[in-house]
Amino acid sequence: MTAEIAIINPTAIALAADSVVSVGNSKEYQSVNKLFRLSVNAPVGIMVYGDATFMGVPWELFIKEYRAARKESKPFDTLHEYAIDFLKFIASEQRVFGPGEQDELLEDEISSYFAYMLNSIKEEVEEHINTHGAIPDDEVDKILAKKIRNSARVLKSLPLLKTTKRGIATRVDVVAERVIDQAINRVFPQGLPKGIGRSSMLGIAKNVLCKDCRDTSGLVIAGFGQQEMYPHICEVNPQVLLKGILGYAETAFSGPDRQGATIIPFAQRQTVDAFLGGMDSELTGIITQSLKGVFDEFSESVVQEFCKCAPPVSEDRKIAIAKVCKKHSDRLTNGFQKALMEVRYKRYANPILAAVRVLPKDELASMAESLVNLTSLRQRVSLTRETVGGPIDVAIISRGEGFVWIKRKHYFPEELNRRFYK
Repeated sequence: MTAEIAIINPTAIALAADSVVSVGNSKEYQSVNKLFRLSVNAPVGIMVYGDATFMGVPWELFIKEYRAARKESKPFDTLHEYAIDFLKFIASEQRVFGPGEQDELLEDEISSYFAYMLNSIKEEVEEHINTHGAIPDDEVDKILAKKIRNSARVLKSLPLLKTTKRGIATRVDVVAERVIDQAINRVFPQGLPKGIGRSSMLGIAKNVLCKDCRDTSGLVIAGFGQQEMYPHICEVNPQVLLKGILGYAETAFSGPDRQGATIIPFAQRQTVDAFLGGMDSELTGIITQSLKGVFDEFSESVVQEFCKCAPPVSEDRKIAIAKVCKKHSDRLTNGFQKALMEVRYKRYANPILAAVRVLPKDELASMAESLVNLTSLRQRVSLTRETVGGPIDVAIISRGEGFVWIKRKHYFPEELNRRFYK
């Protein structure tokens, strides 16, 4: 896991990132770089969270190769153009994958999703056996077929990935046809369940390749385009590379105007949410759901008591009364949730953001570092795994001074590598 922060006001943007990376379920390293300068000649930086690699290739390699390749390039007018150009660079990089390697990686993607479906089905079958005893093979096939159909329906409802180039639909069809049989044979060596054919699995495979269905890497690109007076930030999630076309999900964050300020946490955000809003989003959801349960139970009790009155109430009338109570229950819950959010922003977040708007650059950097430290401290004093920690890298990006390191770790001693600082 990761803790990263971007704090923006009209003059600059502060970026801070921890250094822990988890490998498997028990191993952590505390010296990983997650914050980089993206351009040599422009005020633009990038942070990486989630998976430290893309299709097995470390992000640090892509970032440094891009920076070197664009060293003499003309600056872009907007930050968003830097984000898109970086994604196009990844898609066009010919030296990363050998012949046929992309197909193997894409087969792994599809096989992994098939294996996820199969594992969830096994858990369901084991739970059924523990509760009701053994079940016949044909019943297992029915459960398997139902799960596959449900997965297909869920995948179909997900949004399509954005792409760096048109024509991804054709590439998806070609790649899926080429690797689908190997993926099926790998995960279902005994054959597919009755009622599920190759075409159904092919449809799932195509959606796995072109839908936003993965927890992968997040890239936070921040800074200034040449024509932008105020800092901007853009988050993208690269997910799949299909023969020169990159599929990605994008969450656009615009920078503040001359009156604005923003604090954006990435990856592990509960501590920062609590700092800004008085409580984290998870607790807000628990409170809202608990209140909804109280309203629903109260509504049901009212209906039951009302129906005991004479003369007797028909079933249709009972259903109509229950619908009215449910409608008012939802209205009250939504009203409470809205009021709670307004209080959180008015009493907690807004005063902090008002101060952030006028913070000088050094204080902006100090605040970003402190929020990452706070997340690390919370994990250190809890009984959960420490997936946030290590040295914190901090940078400030402004239009006048560009990308400036405030704190930066190195894996080598400075006194033995003076040439690195020339």
